[in-house]
Amino acid sequence: MVAWDLRLVLEIYDELASNASTSLATAAHFPTWEQARNTMYYSCSKRYPRLPFSRLFVVDLIYCLLLLILIYCWLLLIFIAC
Repeated sequence: MVAWDLRLVLEIYDELASNASTSLATAAHFPTWEQARNTMYYSCSKRYPRLPFSRLFVVDLIYCLLLLILIYCWLLLIFIAC
């Protein structure tokens, strides 16, 4: 396996798992795909922490206001067209 290997992660995992499962000594210690995927995502989530609640609230509030403005403009256009 090299750095420029462009295969999918699942394909590489399947190859490694099949190599490990040929030996009974290593087959029991090889994690399932679900365990490996959860470990990958957990390590990424530790590296990039979530935004604080106050910032999340502000972002959600801005999106809601923009959506309300968009709906208002849409309704206004429908009313003018009638």
